[in-house]
Amino acid sequence: MPMQAGFALAVPVAAAVAVIALANVVAGAWFAVVPPAACAVWFGVVSLSYPDHVGSLGTLAGTAAAGWGVLLLVGGWGTRLLTPSDARVVDAPTRPSGLP
Repeated sequence: MPMQAGFALAVPVAAAVAVIALANVVAGAWFAVVPPAACAVWFGVVSLSYPDHVGSLGTLAGTAAAGWGVLLLVGGWGTRLLTPSDARVVDAPTRPSGLP
């Protein structure tokens, strides 16, 4: 089915865009991980529920897709905690009064 094929191609491309945004420390890029992760989990669960349907990945690949989605979400959330764009900005030290 063309819809499942397009969906299966769109999820990794969306994840790649999120990874590139995270690698370039774009502010708010951590949220770009949520759609492909949620879609991968959803597609994996549906494949597990209906393993004999034409567009299904089957049980093994469905489990792998759902696990990949969870790992992508956890990895994106963990990266959010470590990115400098989310770090607190500290003011530069000032000169003591009386110095030129």
